[in-house]
Amino acid sequence: MARQKLTKTKKDSIYSYIDTDKKKKYAYRYKFYDEANKRKEKSKQGFETIQDAEKALITFKATILSGNEHVVINENVTLKQWFQKWIQLKSNSWKPTTLRSKELLCRRHLLPQIGDLKLNKITKLVVQNKIIDEMVTRDFSKNTISAVCATLGSILNDAVAEEILDRRRYTKLDFSQTKPILKKQALTAAKLEEILVTTKATENATRYAILLTLATTGMRKGELAALTWKDIDFKSKTIAITKTRDEYGVRDPKTRNSIRTINMSSELAEHLASFKSWCVESKKVYGSEFEDDDYVFITANLEPISSSYIVKMFNALKNKHQIERFSAHILRHTFVSILIAEGVAVTTVAKIIGDTPEMVMKAYAHSLDDEELRATKILSSLIKLK
Repeated sequence: MARQKLTKTKKDSIYSYIDTDKKKKYAYRYKFYDEANKRKEKSKQGFETIQDAEKALITFKATILSGNEHVVINENVTLKQWFQKWIQLKSNSWKPTTLRSKELLCRRHLLPQIGDLKLNKITKLVVQNKIIDEMVTRDFSKNTISAVCATLGSILNDAVAEEILDRRRYTKLDFSQTKPILKKQALTAAKLEEILVTTKATENATRYAILLTLATTGMRKGELAALTWKDIDFKSKTIAITKTRDEYGVRDPKTRNSIRTINMSSELAEHLASFKSWCVESKKVYGSEFEDDDYVFITANLEPISSSYIVKMFNALKNKHQIERFSAHILRHTFVSILIAEGVAVTTVAKIIGDTPEMVMKAYAHSLDDEELRATKILSSLIKLK
């Protein structure tokens, strides 16, 4: 497209031109020096009146004088360009799993839709139409759509903090057309017992050991995969959780609260002791020495289990035994729900699972409401007003 021919006006740095529709429009062109004393030029056109162009130029000059040269210089940066720098910026502060999940959300949903847009052109209407409404038509859940929008908000906020963007162009978004978030349903105590009994009778020692540990401790699958034999104290019947492990290796647990020591049930302690004996004998067969630093849960080939192993194991058990809802997270959810139903204090539950009482209150509000209702009924039955 040919560049518009600009004609000087009586106003300094303000020009007029004729657009493609043969209408007279106005523009400004302004030369300035950046922080490195390099000569720059800023131009903008499309103004209906000479006054509009002059007001915009004054605003621009004020930006320069206030020391916000970074914003001026970077105003043409696109989301795709800033995303590359943003990922590098976050790589030093985020855990690998968090970084990977955020990056995937961006590459799948944000960059294909609005990656070529300049940051200062990402408005509420753009996000609503290009992200939310588009994902609704593709039947994504409210959880996923909210996560994508929250990630975009973080990207833009950091662009403001780094003076790549002067401000965000939107705040609240409309999620009314998204599918409601479905609550994860916990297993009943009876169903959990049935699964444990069936698994013990039909599956190998490793699978039952994994299932029993998750079901009776509420630990996360990464915490389970990171357990070594020195973390288990059979004398005091306790397990020390100090780390997590996944495809990115071993690292500190999810939060400070996640570092904890939990008690084992007698059945779990007995089964893990038996499982330990199996591990010792198996290593002898392969000509290896058993060590306390060995991972607890290993495959038939004596390889430490991975997160994907746990996922595949649950899928296999679900299909084999026709279990509708079944995963490591469901077992954690079930563990907490059973404790709350039994009247265990929220602070105690939080300590056992390595969360905060606030998170437990938020995630299990419905269970707590049921307990409050039951407590009220008990109280009413005790107090007989005449």
